[in-house]
Amino acid sequence: MVVNQRSQQYHHQNNQNYFQMNYKQRYSEAHKLYYDTTFPNVVKDGFYTPPVMPDVVTTNGLTKYCQNMITWLGGRSKRVNVVVRASDKITTEASGNKFTDKRYTRSVKKNTADLLNVLRGTSIDIEIKNKHTGDYMKPGQWEEKANAERAGGKYWIVTCVEDFLFELDAFLYG
Repeated sequence: MVVNQRSQQYHHQNNQNYFQMNYKQRYSEAHKLYYDTTFPNVVKDGFYTPPVMPDVVTTNGLTKYCQNMITWLGGRSKRVNVVVRASDKITTEASGNKFTDKRYTRSVKKNTADLLNVLRGTSIDIEIKNKHTGDYMKPGQWEEKANAERAGGKYWIVTCVEDFLFELDAFLYG
């Protein structure tokens, strides 16, 4: 229940000037609310410190911004990296000859979204495609988007912080 209460409280506290706040103010407000509800003594005793703003122009910074906002609003957010590892396996043929065989293994399924989230009971996959780096969706990622939406989840393609906030507002406030 804390999840819904936190995101609803965020909306009600900022209802007057919510859409007038810039992305930095919204990030700070979400962090403050998270600390108010999760660590009330830290705030009450005066030990609260504002968050460090990630550089949202970089892909890593934009990903951190999205992940932190979802978490601070009471959701669950997991960052996914598809890592391909090459490993050498020594294979022996029936004749007794040995040779090295390269094997490639993935950490997760190819085309998995960058962030896997749950907010207010809804699965939200977020694919970060930074407009500053010229990144774009590949055909397999479009298929993954269709699969996620067919299953009843959301799939957001985020190219900048404004895209993320637009999708978040549409989800939280209709």
